[in-house]
Amino acid sequence: MQAHAKHITPAIQTIWMDYQASIDLQAVSAPFLHHELILNLGDTFVVNNDQGQDGVILSLISSKALHTQVQGLYKAFGVIFSPLGIYYTYGISPKELGHTNTIDQYFFGCSSEFLQIVEASYPTNSTLPEITHFFKRYSLKKPIPPIVINFLKAIQTCFYQPIEIQKIAQELRFGVKHLIATFKDVVGITPRQYLQLIQVNQALYMMKKFPHRKLTEIALENGFYDQSHFIRTFKKNTGFSPRYFRQQQVLQTHIYPNTILL
Repeated sequence: MQAHAKHITPAIQTIWMDYQASIDLQAVSAPFLHHELILNLGDTFVVNNDQGQDGVILSLISSKALHTQVQGLYKAFGVIFSPLGIYYTYGISPKELGHTNTIDQYFFGCSSEFLQIVEASYPTNSTLPEITHFFKRYSLKKPIPPIVINFLKAIQTCFYQPIEIQKIAQELRFGVKHLIATFKDVVGITPRQYLQLIQVNQALYMMKKFPHRKLTEIALENGFYDQSHFIRTFKKNTGFSPRYFRQQQVLQTHIYPNTILL
């Protein structure tokens, strides 16, 4: 059983549910450009050696690869947030939410209500609209600081070229330190790390779609200064060289360019 709903709120990209009686899967993924809240109701579900608290795993945007292991009964629910989504939905920074000591905070103090809705969804996923409504109802809708919104607008046309954070900050009349601190509070990573993730993910997409194109061409078309810069940044974010990752992409039967099944 698989089910998902997309474009839930401006902050929530997707809500998904999945069920398999038995599974044995290990995967490594390049960092995603989203946060994800996972509720595991099955057997083993581990992300970067984290089994979560009471079955809840919060996977935040990071500059490091994700290592996932799922074994046994696979019964899980997930919420995929946009980069601004944690801040908008919960009214706190991703770092603060990651330090929560109670499952209730993930579900707005209504974890019992939420768990009842989720449990009723299996195996028919009939209550997926109720789950969607739950997040819409309780979302705090905290306004995003203008400095972050203006920065994201400014870089939309710059993804395919080398980007200098200081230059953009000056053009927008922002203090660089203030931009970095505010952006990190809202998104969870620095502006530079965010831009690198965009460029790495774009490169991964092109590597998958055009398996015979030279890596140097892909690097230059996605904002890297040269092949050396691409290899260094790619390896820092994925743990692998672009060449090795591409070799593994060719062997995969799924459609996700940034994930390798082991």
